[in-house]
Amino acid sequence: MIIDVHGHVSAPTELWAYKANLLSARGAHGRGGVNVSDDEIRAAANRKENWAKGHLDYMRDHGTDVQLISPRPFQLMQSEKPAKLVHWFTEECN
Repeated sequence: MIIDVHGHVSAPTELWAYKANLLSARGAHGRGGVNVSDDEIRAAANRKENWAKGHLDYMRDHGTDVQLISPRPFQLMQSEKPAKLVHWFTEECN
């Protein structure tokens, strides 16, 4: 079994909209959440963004069975206040 322990999120646009809403209201409207189907997640993970293939294609090509993911560091918002924003966003990514 091949496990990739350093993957980053390839997400539907709904995740980035969720992040924008968290930041704009500073969490005043509560946690909220991202409501997407498994098919939408798969489609986003295999979208060809900057490469010739999608994320899932590369995983298959390399024989990856499991990938542990995290938000891309520049997307994580480590210094945002209140800290619950970072916590909520990270949970939604996972």
